[in-house]
Amino acid sequence: MRTVVVANAKRLVVWSLALLVIGATLGVAWAATPHQPRPGSVAAATDGTNVTVTERSGSYVIREPGGDPATVALVFYPGGHVAPEAYVPVLAPYVEQTGVRVYVPKMPFTLSVLDPDRAAAFREQAPEIRTWYVGGHSLGGAMACRYAGNEPDQVDGVVLLGSYCDRSLNGTGLSTLQVLGSRDGVVTGAKATASDKFLPSNATVITIEGANHTQFGSYTGQKGDLSANISYEVAHQRIRDVLWAWSGSESDAIPAPENGTLVPEPNEN
Repeated sequence: MRTVVVANAKRLVVWSLALLVIGATLGVAWAATPHQPRPGSVAAATDGTNVTVTERSGSYVIREPGGDPATVALVFYPGGHVAPEAYVPVLAPYVEQTGVRVYVPKMPFTLSVLDPDRAAAFREQAPEIRTWYVGGHSLGGAMACRYAGNEPDQVDGVVLLGSYCDRSLNGTGLSTLQVLGSRDGVVTGAKATASDKFLPSNATVITIEGANHTQFGSYTGQKGDLSANISYEVAHQRIRDVLWAWSGSESDAIPAPENGTLVPEPNEN
């Protein structure tokens, strides 16, 4: 009887180890194949704008060329299982337009939840930056929210693109922008509404009519997303318009966007 029990125990250990190895292998394979940018979209964005895009150990820095006199920076966390470079087409023209330096970090296993404090490393490397924003897309935005909530004295604002807060920013005094898509099948209107309680009372919330989840980056294949009613180009321009207005509103140089829905012109879809 004891021989049978020991044999069964050994068999259980062997099967458990085998399942762990299989699970780890599948996990590594999944992390190694994140959503990539649409073919040609990064080249089109960088070739058509006067910015410098630098890749460092999988992370991306988008800045003005030459001396780069930026004093404002945004650390933008990618969405879960999305390659950092998928956000270059959205953000490169914004950098050219505003002079804001943008960092898009590579995350462990492409998941920001494994390193929500990643922004701290960029802050330490750039003492010349006086104003810091953190933000992100989808899960990345939620993790940026956590960082901002834990370190409100270290950042000046939060940018949520197709994203939400899952920890409260109430009482932090942080400027907060949330941009949603009416065709987003991942961060739906209901999900965003459920997280409203975590946003500061002065948060700016904009919905882009016709935009879906992947259009906050430049990739395809997002499980659960809806089909968009506008093109990537129109969606990206609308996102940048809102970012530009919001980031300039503190100096009163540019009117701040008002809460509501942004509807593209008929010839822009």
